[in-house]
Amino acid sequence: MKPYAVALLFFPTCRGQALEQYTPDKADWSTFYSKAVLDHPKNTDHSPDGVFWIDREDWKEWDGTVYNATEYTKKELADLICPGHTVRGMYELFHKHKPFADNRNPTKAEVDNWHATALNHVRAMVGYTEEEYKIRPAKCLHLRALWSDERANSRIWDTDEYPGTCEGST
Repeated sequence: MKPYAVALLFFPTCRGQALEQYTPDKADWSTFYSKAVLDHPKNTDHSPDGVFWIDREDWKEWDGTVYNATEYTKKELADLICPGHTVRGMYELFHKHKPFADNRNPTKAEVDNWHATALNHVRAMVGYTEEEYKIRPAKCLHLRALWSDERANSRIWDTDEYPGTCEGST
């Protein structure tokens, strides 16, 4: 998935709430749908259950233990938070929040909201739960990510006003 896919419209969700979309409409999500699910014979949807190569028993629960990063090496902390190819507690979090009305075709707004929920979950595992640490999507950051991706992977910004290229880097 492109980096800008993580972050101006409102879409209804299965819970009847309106979610704000932060990922720009211009962001190309064609591979988000096609590579992950629609043209992939084994993945069934964008839920933890829909990823064929991650077995249910690989999704480890989080018991609420807050991990003090100063007590572990980087590898130890990473292994605690991300055992294997998963994030501890993410399976339960996904099913608790049911972030997508349609797990095969989530909207950009639903994915933007889910990313914030997931990041806040990871932050909670290291004790970053105060208001100042909560992730809140920002349109400016999502637009900057889109621009950075375009600048690195295309030449559409190579004009007299923006000379040179950043192709291959951001």
